[in-house]
Amino acid sequence: MDRRWILAPIALWMALLFLVQVFGAFAAPDSSVMPDACPEDSQNCARATIGFDATPADVMAAALAWEDPSVVVVDGNSAHVVHHTRWLNYPDDMFLEADCNENGTWLNIQSQSRLGVSDLGVNQDRIDGLLAHLASIDFEAAEC
Repeated sequence: MDRRWILAPIALWMALLFLVQVFGAFAAPDSSVMPDACPEDSQNCARATIGFDATPADVMAAALAWEDPSVVVVDGNSAHVVHHTRWLNYPDDMFLEADCNENGTWLNIQSQSRLGVSDLGVNQDRIDGLLAHLASIDFEAAEC
């Protein structure tokens, strides 16, 4: 067997990694502001809202401590986090926004893929993981 064929899968994987990064950079959101909603009929976006009896700053700090993403842009009580998937390193954007209303602190979460039509449930799983992490934290009760 020719040795060149042994290196072909590695070269193909590296080429795909490069293309995903180039196309992912072009598809990056224009701003780090929380989108109004997931695109209609989207198969690669998930969204959730949850309430807490804690300050928005405490909720945001706990959310950002959940995972070690590659990029985090924090602006007050909102954040734009970029996660990368395994193997092909697809960039996924997660937007977090915490604020107060008459019922206490709420956290909006939206996770979406930059590339592709379907995410195979990765974004919903990411949100579910974050919600499970936040549910395991005993926040100090605080007025909003």
